[in-house]
Amino acid sequence: MAATAAEIIRGPQESQSMLSEQNGINTKTSQLQANQIDPLKVALGPSQIFIRDSIGKQYFPQPSGPEDIKCSATHTLERDMPQFDYSPLIKKLRQSVLEDHSQNPGIYSQKDIEKLTIDDWTVARYLLRHKLDFDLAFDMIRKSMRFRNESLCLTMRREDFPKEFFLLGGLFGYEQDRKGNKMLYLRVKIHRKVPEISAVLQAFIFYQLQSLDAEADGKGISIVFDCTGGGIANADMDMLLFVFHTLNNYFPKGLSYILVHELPWILKPFWYIAKNWIPEDKRELIKFSDSRTIYEYVDREKLPDFMGGTCERNYRAPPENCTTLEQASKLWGIGMGTVRKVLTKFAEYLPEESLGVLDTYDADDSNDEQCPSINSSSNSDVAIDNDTNKSSNNNETMSHDSDQENKF
Repeated sequence: MAATAAEIIRGPQESQSMLSEQNGINTKTSQLQANQIDPLKVALGPSQIFIRDSIGKQYFPQPSGPEDIKCSATHTLERDMPQFDYSPLIKKLRQSVLEDHSQNPGIYSQKDIEKLTIDDWTVARYLLRHKLDFDLAFDMIRKSMRFRNESLCLTMRREDFPKEFFLLGGLFGYEQDRKGNKMLYLRVKIHRKVPEISAVLQAFIFYQLQSLDAEADGKGISIVFDCTGGGIANADMDMLLFVFHTLNNYFPKGLSYILVHELPWILKPFWYIAKNWIPEDKRELIKFSDSRTIYEYVDREKLPDFMGGTCERNYRAPPENCTTLEQASKLWGIGMGTVRKVLTKFAEYLPEESLGVLDTYDADDSNDEQCPSINSSSNSDVAIDNDTNKSSNNNETMSHDSDQENKF
């Protein structure tokens, strides 16, 4: 649905004029200047999620931890926020999606439509991602919601993933940082690139991001790449590009920052490559820490033990009724030879009871099958499938459109 020029909001001054003329809304810019009110405390809509005044502190807490340790953690809603009430644009975008839904029944899931109808953040995040450009926001929300409907995103359950993925403790959500962001930890030294299960791993990453984003409910998530003990054998640029692509296209305005912890010199060339995927004005989202500065981001009592923390929460606990990799092989289309290969590669990080099946299968089992895509529609232009491990040669798979950047 095309928007008129007056409907495309591109900046505070232009937006102020357009909203006043088109909707008869008195903007709050003059009030902000007269009363010296922090723009971040302006109520941007009826939902409390947008309120930044005294009652909003429960959503955007002051930094936790000792006062003598500075807080280097940041929050996504402290960055690039409008200085006026843009709730009319939220209503307009919501209505446009609902009209598209009524004209094209079946392209969106009913679950997503119901959430969009009652939740401002579900709509606002797309506007914020595109600095209130209505057309770009509308195009992005349509593609994102269509992908969710055509893929397995909405049907994935925690217990659908192999038990070994949890026991490894290499990818998990954990306690909040000092600004209240939900935290996702990726332990680089535990990662091994196994092309045969790339789609399963991508689905697991997507599920973890989706779960944390839902829990955050607009309050932001942060990702920690713990590079302690990592080396060349752990480098996986395809996986990293997949993470960037996923954050950019399906969780707009959700990322507060990425923290790279204890980056060894041998992995620095990979960082210089990855840095080129990020627009220069967004590179401030990438932060670095070591054993001395990590507490500027996360309180010691909320930090996992392998990073010097004292939190006792078990980050390796699998969900109840979780299947083993052997049992899940049929669900994911993994052959028994691949099961053996995976268990062998990760043996040093798995308990002995998980390795008992190694003697059952031959390494060159001929019954291996292609691992299925998370995407159930072969015609989707945003499929997350095995071909994404060839992302450097097939950029169409990694973007909505050929000119779409991998940016946050």
